[in-house]
Amino acid sequence: MYITINGTEYGRVRALSFAPEVDPAGMTLPISGFEADIYTPDAAEAGQYALLRDDLGQLWAKYYITRAVRVDADILRIRAESPLVLIARDVLPATYYNAAPIADVLVDVFRNTGSGLGAYIYRLDQAFSGAVITGFAPRQSARERLLWACFAIGAQVRSCFDDEVEIMPADAGNALIPMRDTFWRPAASEGDCVTAIRAFAYSFASGAPASTDKWVQDDGGATYIVTARAFELQNPNAPSDAPENVVSLEGMYFLNEGNVAAAMSRLAAWRFNPRELTLDCVDNADYRPGMRVTACDGLGGMMTGVVRRAAFRFGVQARARLQLAGASAVASAVLVIRYRYGGIQVGRSEFRFPVGYGYAVANPYIDTQMNGHRYILRPLAAATTGTMPQGGATVDVSCAAALDLCGGVLHVISVDGAEESNDKGVIS
Repeated sequence: MYITINGTEYGRVRALSFAPEVDPAGMTLPISGFEADIYTPDAAEAGQYALLRDDLGQLWAKYYITRAVRVDADILRIRAESPLVLIARDVLPATYYNAAPIADVLVDVFRNTGSGLGAYIYRLDQAFSGAVITGFAPRQSARERLLWACFAIGAQVRSCFDDEVEIMPADAGNALIPMRDTFWRPAASEGDCVTAIRAFAYSFASGAPASTDKWVQDDGGATYIVTARAFELQNPNAPSDAPENVVSLEGMYFLNEGNVAAAMSRLAAWRFNPRELTLDCVDNADYRPGMRVTACDGLGGMMTGVVRRAAFRFGVQARARLQLAGASAVASAVLVIRYRYGGIQVGRSEFRFPVGYGYAVANPYIDTQMNGHRYILRPLAAATTGTMPQGGATVDVSCAAALDLCGGVLHVISVDGAEESNDKGVIS
C-alpha cells in the first residue's frame, strides 16, 4: 500500500489501520479514517490530503490529515479522516425547507468545506435527482443535517474507495464471496429484538402561535407552528414474550406524512432483523461498506447481508473482517465438477452457490500421473457455466492430453502456441 501526501508517494508504511463503515439503517453517519506510520523525514500538516492506494494504483481513501506526529527521526505517524470530518463542527442556521431539491440542501451542508469547494467533495447519485426535502432544520451541525436529509430520502453515505463522498442508494451492489476466499469460520450473531418503530410526521405553518402551540423559529426570525402525528410499525416476527423495545424517531423534522411510511419501512428492514454475519475473506477492495454480499455461513449454508464495516489487514493480498448487517439465510446448493480423461476421473472440485445464481467457473489444467506417465490435461471447455438448481448439480468436464512426460521425454501433444528460445534451443 502507498500513501501520497502533497504529491509525494510513500511506499514504506507500517501499522496501517483502515476500517471504513456505513450505517445501512441510516441512524448514524460514521466518519471513517486510517492511521499509519510512514518512514520519512518529511513533515505533514493537519488539513492536507492523504491518499491511500494499492500496488495497482486503485484509490482506497482520500482523506484529510487530522493528526501528524513524529514518533521517531524517521517515522511520521498520521491520522486521516473522511471529508465528513469537515462538516462535523460546522454549525448551520435554523432553516425551513419547503419542497427544496435535495441538491440545494446539500449545498447548505457542504458550503464551508474545502475552502468553499463543497461541490467537489460529494457526489449525489442520479437516483435522488428528483428528491425534495420539506421540513424544519433547527440550528445543528452540517453533519447532522446531512444525516436527516439522507434518512428522509433513503440515501446512504459512503466515504471510501472514491475521491468524493458518495450519497447513494442503500443496499448497493450484489456480490458473491467465493468459498475459497473465505477463511474459517464465519459466525452469525443476534442483536436485541426491536418490537416496534414509532415515528412522528411533522407539518409546519407560518404564523403567530397560541399559548398551547408548539412552535419553532428560523434564524431569520420567521415562526412556524408545529403539528405532529404519531405512527407505529409493529415487528410481526417479534416473539410474543419479547420485552418491549421501541425505536423512536421523534424530533426528526424532515419526516412528514409524505415520506414517513417509507422511512419506517426502510428502517424496519434493518432493525427488525438484528442478525449479523462476521467473516474474514480475501478483499482487494472487491467488497466495500454499503454493498450487499452473499457468503458461506460456516455451517454448510449461505447468508446475504450488507457490509456495515470492513476492517482490513494488508499483505500480499488484502484481507478484511466483514460485518454484514441484516443478514438472512439464502437457499444454496453444491456444484460438483468432475474432470475426466478417457473415462477416468482425474480431478474434482466443489463450489457452493445460491439457488438461481448464474455461475461461471474457470476449468483448470490437470496435472496427474497414470501408468508411468505424467500428463498435463487441458479441459475441452474453458469454463463450466449454468444456473444453480435446487438440490445441486454435478457436471462432467472432458479433458485432453496437452503434455505427456514419460521416461524423461516430454511429448507435446496440444498447446496453444510455441516459442523457440535462443538459450540452448529450448522450446517453451
